Amino acid sequence: MIYILVTINTLIFLFLSGLHVYWAFGGRWAFEGVFPSKADNTPLGKQPSKLATLVVAAGLGAFAFITLGATHIFDSWISSRLFNIGLWTISVIFLLRTIGEFKYVGLTKTVKGTLFARRDQQIYTPLTFGITLISALILWLG
Repeated sequence: MIYILVTINTLIFLFLSGLHVYWAFGGRWAFEGVFPSKADNTPLGKQPSKLATLVVAAGLGAFAFITLGATHIFDSWISSRLFNIGLWTISVIFLLRTIGEFKYVGLTKTVKGTLFARRDQQIYTPLTFGITLISALILWLG
C-alpha cells in the first residue's frame, strides 16, 4: 500500500515539476487560470519570472525525492528521519494551501467568479488536499 501511495505522490510532483519547467521556457498548455485574479479578472500582480518558475519546479522535484525516500531506498545515504520531517513539511504546506488565505485560494476563498477560482475549486484545492492526505498516510503507514 505504501508503495502505491508513494508512486502516486511522486508522479504528481514530477508531473507538476515538469509542467513548471515547460512554462518557464514558454509553454502555454494548461497555463490559463493558474494565477489568482481580482473579482473583475484583473491580475493581482505580474507573472513570476522564469527563475522563480524554475525554483518552484526544483522544489516540486525535491518533494518527489522526499516522497520517494519514504520507501527507504536512500537510507544508506540519508537518515530516514529527514525524509519523515520532509513528509510532515509537505503535508503541512499542502494542508495550508488547501485551507487557503481567506480571499483568493483554497477552501476559504471569497472571490469566486474568476477562471482561477473555478479551477481552484475543481482542480487545485482537491489536488492539494489529496497530496496532504497521501503524504500523511505515507507517514502513518511508514
